[in-house]
Amino acid sequence: MTVILRAATLWLGLALALLGTTGCAATSAASTAPMTAAVTLEQTPNGGKSFDFCLKPTSPVHLGNAAWLAFLSANEYAHGAVFAPMLNDLGFHNPNEPGDLTWPDCLGDLRQLREAEKTRSAELGKALGSEKLKTIARNLVPKDASWGSCARPFLEDPALRTDAFPAAAFQNQLVREIHPGSYLQLFSAGSIQSGGKAFRDASTQVLFARHRDLPITVLVFRGTEPSQMADIATDLKTWKTPLSERGWPAAWGSAHAGFVDAFESVEPVLMKKLTEIAERGDRIWITGHSLGGGLATLMAARLLRAREEGATFDVAGVYTFGSPRVGNKAFAAKFRDAVTKAGTNAVRVRNADDVVTSIPGLLLEYEHVGTLAYLTEGKLEISPANEPIY
Repeated sequence: MTVILRAATLWLGLALALLGTTGCAATSAASTAPMTAAVTLEQTPNGGKSFDFCLKPTSPVHLGNAAWLAFLSANEYAHGAVFAPMLNDLGFHNPNEPGDLTWPDCLGDLRQLREAEKTRSAELGKALGSEKLKTIARNLVPKDASWGSCARPFLEDPALRTDAFPAAAFQNQLVREIHPGSYLQLFSAGSIQSGGKAFRDASTQVLFARHRDLPITVLVFRGTEPSQMADIATDLKTWKTPLSERGWPAAWGSAHAGFVDAFESVEPVLMKKLTEIAERGDRIWITGHSLGGGLATLMAARLLRAREEGATFDVAGVYTFGSPRVGNKAFAAKFRDAVTKAGTNAVRVRNADDVVTSIPGLLLEYEHVGTLAYLTEGKLEISPANEPIY
């Protein structure tokens, strides 16, 4: 994690140092006081005063946007209680949806609910599948408790499911179900397992963030966490899978099997959620670090494919940081063609000799996509002639 954050800080610092070389007539939106986080609002392009993101960049690599997307990618590892309030401060919430402002409360309630269940797990187990489970669930939050502002309405819903323990059902509702009208959702792969007793997380986590004032939606994919075996397993599935076997046109070639599996675990909910942005005509930006960069590339490819099939998604840009290679030569060629036709700003940022960017290896016939922004200490090169292959 320390290496990840140090790299993100370098990306931010270099982008800030070179901001004068970009062109844009973007509009800013107000924010409030910053919070402490992995990469703080003070380290953003304007110190957190506003989300001054360029809506229509005129340069191949827009450094201001790169700095903002690096900030988002680095903080996606927090994925909740710390990151969500910062996004709210930057304008990522629907004024008509109070739930967009309650992520810290909801995640705190989830932890408390898990603890409360431990004292009544035997009763809950016997009540699974019956109406009695609802009564037990509603008594898990004491009336005078300092927590429960988010969980209590969920538990008191007459439609509360009875086939799962309350905490498992609550987590599933938070991270697997679409909240219509919400501008801020933290999606995660996973499912209710163990006979309904627990929600088991899988590898993929992704942030859906739609701005209150600006016509922009950002998708931010979390990268590999070394302590998570599911992430390691995803990274190690380096064999290629033909995308035609996953419902894609054959022209898209093949991609890393682990990345495809991880992406497909959140693809349906993301594609459905994105139908909400059509009426405002939002421009979509996609980003991620490490594994998250690979998933961001697949998300961009999926939306570009949808455009070819008649959808109207405005895929404005995909910026990846320390991304591994994702697909074979056919995938790379098709991606470049689709990006060109859609006018998508595709950039991959490499931090010096970051080994992650060299995998899967060239011997496996994987190929990078996107304009390279190559960072070394105090220096940035765009599309250098001699990128290290290691």
